[in-house]
Amino acid sequence: MAVQVYTFKITYLGVENRIWRTAQVSSNYDLARLGFMVLSTFDTLACHLFGMTFKGVRYFLDIEELESAPEGIVCSMLCMTRLNKLKMVIGDKLLMTYDYSCDQQFELELVSAEPMLHGKGTSYPKIIAGEGRGIVEDIPSSGFVYEKHSFREWDYRDYNMDSDNALLKGEIFVMECNFFGDDEF
Repeated sequence: MAVQVYTFKITYLGVENRIWRTAQVSSNYDLARLGFMVLSTFDTLACHLFGMTFKGVRYFLDIEELESAPEGIVCSMLCMTRLNKLKMVIGDKLLMTYDYSCDQQFELELVSAEPMLHGKGTSYPKIIAGEGRGIVEDIPSSGFVYEKHSFREWDYRDYNMDSDNALLKGEIFVMECNFFGDDEF
């Protein structure tokens, strides 16, 4: 099958109307890279593990997580699963959990799949729409509070899509190197 451009609506569960992105990625992306893209565009430090669930299968980032999964759980590795192998259809949703002690969750809904134009592979990933700057580490969305008249260093409304796109590929690369090591790239 020809390479496609998948467009995902990514929402941070609990504050869906305030912090979300619409992102385009190659169908050749593996789930680990997709997860690092989410962590990058939502301003995390990527200092915690994350996993994804799709159609009853749990995907892990770390081999130790896979080996310690409860008996009877269907699971696989994020870095060994490409998006195009999931056979997703429009409307399908991946659930991503980041920082298992806080359970910060993202929903990634496939909203379109279009053929990738020849020679455009390096154009992706890219954010095409979004609201909200990102998330605060170690605080789940249920603890998210914005007081209108208080001084806060972190203002979730301060999102700049142009700078996010300018830094996106480099931040993904750094996150991958930090987790997998430089030898893999």
